[in-house]
Amino acid sequence: KFNKDLKNETLDKQKPKKILSEDDIIISSSKKSFFLTGICYLVSILFNTGIVNIFEDQNIYINFLDVSIKSLSIILFFFFLSIAVSNIEEIRGKVLSWKVLALIIIMSLVQSIRNGWVFLFSSFGIAIIILYLWVLQESR
Repeated sequence: KFNKDLKNETLDKQKPKKILSEDDIIISSSKKSFFLTGICYLVSILFNTGIVNIFEDQNIYINFLDVSIKSLSIILFFFFLSIAVSNIEEIRGKVLSWKVLALIIIMSLVQSIRNGWVFLFSSFGIAIIILYLWVLQESR
């Protein structure tokens, strides 16, 4: 025999899940993106300014690894910062303007000013990300 009171007790004991609005989700995403931007910026500054110099100029493979780490940190900085700023602009009801995007690109590429190879690979990576996002937006 099924006890109806037991069924009502279990429903009462369950906590209702907190329902997040779309703005709360976007703000949470922005916070996480800004946090990841900060980490990438810290790594980029440490390696690109020469504060941390793990790789000495030994051979071409070590140099490639050094340039890859520096470039990847700049590319990820650009990616996460553009996501965070875009989310904030979306909450305001706007889209990311070309002026703001140009400022983010300049902020990203200034980090690589000391090494031409890092600048080249970072520029190429940022261009690929912009092209991808532009194609993605055009398909909608």
